[in-house]
Amino acid sequence: MDSDLAKFRAEKGISLHEISTKLNIPDKFLLAIEELNFDELPAPIFAKSQIKKYCAFFDLEPSIILEKYENFLKEKNISNEDEDQESSENFLSNFVSKLLERKITILSIIIFSLIILSYLLFGGNDQKKDVSSIENISDDQEIINDELVSESAIEQDVNIPNHILEDQIAFDQDPDVPTIDIDFEGDDKKILSDDNVSEIEIIVQGESWVEIIDNEQILLFELLQTGLYEVTGYGPFKFKIGHSPSVKIYLNGKNIDFSETVSQYTDYAHFLFENGVVVELFKD
Repeated sequence: MDSDLAKFRAEKGISLHEISTKLNIPDKFLLAIEELNFDELPAPIFAKSQIKKYCAFFDLEPSIILEKYENFLKEKNISNEDEDQESSENFLSNFVSKLLERKITILSIIIFSLIILSYLLFGGNDQKKDVSSIENISDDQEIINDELVSESAIEQDVNIPNHILEDQIAFDQDPDVPTIDIDFEGDDKKILSDDNVSEIEIIVQGESWVEIIDNEQILLFELLQTGLYEVTGYGPFKFKIGHSPSVKIYLNGKNIDFSETVSQYTDYAHFLFENGVVVELFKD
């Protein structure tokens, strides 16, 4: 099922390449938005911005496509949770199965040892023929003792997987384990209510790795292709640019000139932007 964007574009007689050039959005992302093929879109923070820009190009309301995109993200999260649950259940099932097999083996050893011990204690009166047989019995007894020691060690080792399983379950249920759960609507409300927020626009011509850190929180950490990208946050900002000639950065509409921080050998730039000043940082 396609969106109305493809229909409007066909009526206007405009190619994807023309729109891509004007909006700085790659052709493949525009086509994915038209076909509602959300799997092909970049990270949600960029995908939503691109959907809004493309709809605005034709003066269309983006809410319908955004709603479909939100449903897609929810279904994808549910699918990932189901896969994790199934994997956990399989792990538990395999572990219990192995544990039962080991318990059966240990029980068999114990029963066999008790039978031999009973025979030696109560049925050996008629078997005392010579010193050789007594020595053989003594040797057998030592072997039995060795097995008992080994059996004791096995019984202690059985408890180890239980601890591993408990640690795994605790890890899965730990609320401090980082998960990707972004409430974009909540973020928008926060941005609108705070005057200190800054808007950062990144224009990429080609390809470059870009990392932006705000108050020790990573706002962006991704390999970017040709296009326009937007993030919001609170200064000061730390930037890492992999291929500087491909990247231009604007803060609240003003260009940040970081040319003095670019390494002459690698085109790598690492700088801090605070109070309108660029500070070179080659080490974290």
